[in-house]
Amino acid sequence: MVSLPEITDWTAEQISFARDRSPAVERYLRIIETKSEHFSDQLRQQRHRAWIRSALATIHATHSASDICAWWSQQANEILKTAWTHHQLDSEAVCLVAMGKLGAFELNLSSDIDIFFISQDEPDKNILKKVRSFINELNESRSSGFCFRVDLDLRPGGSTSPLVISFDQMTNHYGYHGETWERVAMIRQNILLGPSELKKNISTFSEKFAFRKHIDYTLFHDLYSMRKKIQNHKFNETPWNIKFRKGGIRDLELLVHSLQLIHGGKNKSLVTGSVSFAIEELLRTKLLSDQDSKNLKSCYWFFREIENKIQCENDQHTYDLAPTTLVSQQDKQLFVEKADAIAIIVDQFLQPYKNKAAQPTKLQEEFQSLQLTDEATQKAWFELLETKIQSRSKQRDEEARQLFLKNILTALKACPVDQTMAFQHLQRFLVAIKAKTSFFTLFNQHPPLVEELVWIFSCSPFLAQILIHRPELIDSFLLKQSIINTQDEDQFYSSAQDFKLLSDLISSSHFLRNRDIHGLIKNLSQTTDTLVIHLLEILNKKFNVNVSLLALGKWASQEMGLTSDLDFIFIADTEPQAAHFKMARRFIHFLNSPHSGQTLYHIDLRLRPSGNAGPLLLSKKELSDYLDNKAEVWERQAYLCYREIPAQTNKPLFAPRALTQEDLQKLSDIQNKLLFPATEEFNLKKNLGGLLHTELTLQIALLQEQRFPQTPNVSGLCATLSQTLDPQLCSQIEQNYFELRRYQQLLILMSQSAEPIYKNESPEIYKLSSLLETSPKVLLQSLANLLVEQKTLLNKLDPLALSLKIEV
Repeated sequence: MVSLPEITDWTAEQISFARDRSPAVERYLRIIETKSEHFSDQLRQQRHRAWIRSALATIHATHSASDICAWWSQQANEILKTAWTHHQLDSEAVCLVAMGKLGAFELNLSSDIDIFFISQDEPDKNILKKVRSFINELNESRSSGFCFRVDLDLRPGGSTSPLVISFDQMTNHYGYHGETWERVAMIRQNILLGPSELKKNISTFSEKFAFRKHIDYTLFHDLYSMRKKIQNHKFNETPWNIKFRKGGIRDLELLVHSLQLIHGGKNKSLVTGSVSFAIEELLRTKLLSDQDSKNLKSCYWFFREIENKIQCENDQHTYDLAPTTLVSQQDKQLFVEKADAIAIIVDQFLQPYKNKAAQPTKLQEEFQSLQLTDEATQKAWFELLETKIQSRSKQRDEEARQLFLKNILTALKACPVDQTMAFQHLQRFLVAIKAKTSFFTLFNQHPPLVEELVWIFSCSPFLAQILIHRPELIDSFLLKQSIINTQDEDQFYSSAQDFKLLSDLISSSHFLRNRDIHGLIKNLSQTTDTLVIHLLEILNKKFNVNVSLLALGKWASQEMGLTSDLDFIFIADTEPQAAHFKMARRFIHFLNSPHSGQTLYHIDLRLRPSGNAGPLLLSKKELSDYLDNKAEVWERQAYLCYREIPAQTNKPLFAPRALTQEDLQKLSDIQNKLLFPATEEFNLKKNLGGLLHTELTLQIALLQEQRFPQTPNVSGLCATLSQTLDPQLCSQIEQNYFELRRYQQLLILMSQSAEPIYKNESPEIYKLSSLLETSPKVLLQSLANLLVEQKTLLNKLDPLALSLKIEV
């Protein structure tokens, strides 16, 4: 923190200049020269010295307003600590809680200090006496002046509540009676003094109270109403009130604090009392545009600079710009222009959330027009229609529920795939959200989100289950933004599951629309890389080791699917010690253990040297020696494609050598065990011509050619083979492979099946044909033709084609 110059650092001329323009500077300079043995006078002299230093820096414009406010806040904190100790409150189980600008360490030169007191238990007479004495010490006006004007109205329950509130009373008030304005005030809460355990408990509860895990659009309506009250304030009658004028300090703070409240439950970096830091984080998380964030930050500190100049004249709690002599006419006009610009930004943000009454609808008639006649759907609709809102604002919230149901029915009418399934998923989803108004208002505010929800529920049981089991993800899905918290180990663990589920949800919903298989597998692979790299960093640091991974299979190729396993082995940079194995076991436990009822990934370690009996950790040299000298041919095939994580330059792990007849026979035996012909059911992975057949054939062909792929994926395999074999053949194999992957991932989304099997007359076939705007018969024939074509192409490439015993 920047330190402001001492009073003695200023010249006589500079101090004289300040005396002429600030009666308060003149007054306090005389007071600090007076000697006194009384604690109250000494405390005020300490305060006045700090205030003069802040005023001199303001008048002579030697420091920024942010530096001055931060330094003055620090001095105020020291003064409060001195008084706290003097009145023996440091020996009591009671905390001093700062709110407002003091809590944010952005205190201006003549602001009230907003404080209140929380005790561990019901306060006794001794605590109350000490607290009253402490308040009087700060508030009392003596011949040496005052220390701070104390405002106690922000305590739980306001001015009618007890002076000192127990922790249980605080939690009870906020839990049952807390209002939106109290959540806004809580953003700048800072527990300055008191026992550490009590401070921690207050802070933990307050954060949970203020910052919710999901977007609550009822909050927007409350904030809109709060702003109207601010604009109707009597101080708003003049355009020169820098705090209450539309677009002024309070308006700007309301906008920033609103965004913090709405998104801080999911993004902990927004939990800050500093307006400046909050604006920076809102920009970083793309909740504010670059232009808006620049305008807000520059305007905020320009307003605060003017505020300090106004208040350093007489050390009075005023926001009236008109009579001041320390602000130029040019800056006064600039304030009006900047306030008008801020008002536009705030209007754009809050105006859409003005309460709107739902239009009367004939919901039952609209439902009947859907012609969903099965008994289960009829019963579910009746339950939805009769659901009662538990709310203090019953009329408003019931209107929100009715409007939501109307929007749902409208979206269902346009549903292209399966209305019955969509409605069934919807009913389960509404049970999961427990008819909370916050969800209704969110959907009502964003009709496209209702359409997206119905679309997903009509197409994909896989994605529907994510939303039904984790409805709190819906607001992040609205923003199409997944954030993983890497600030510490606990926060990473708690956010990792949400990050993966949300990434799957966003990527898959796009895929359902555009059927871009390359985009899907790229996004899923990037999500896996992000999670694993952060986990490696955390665990390597925790166990003081340096372990990396050798990814294999779909992960190595960055072609992860929705249900892909993670195939990998651990690589140690030194001879593995106990700490290396602890780290590896913790890594596996995290990925493989249920989080919120689901595992992050299924792990397959069978490709480590010697299979399940092989070492969990080894060096890359040990692995290369094994592959060169001991590995079976199928192991060399598996290690053709690998990728180191974190990324390094991939070099071949073993020396190339020609396949022997014995090698070819072993590979042929493996294919005969794994693959089977297509019948009335199509297994896109294990049928001849399918995904596994393609991958094995390409890998075996590379071994036969004694070459390694340019990149560890199917495209890299085909590109490498095309240099010596028929390029058109390789290109068509690659194209067919990704067409099969596209159908595979669509079926997973539509059936929740980890191993896609298309059956004649199956519900999935009807849903997929509807999505693709074709008939089930045509779809099945297309799949059969694709598998036959791919098998024919692979036979031209496969040195084992004549050895396969599988009959079609």
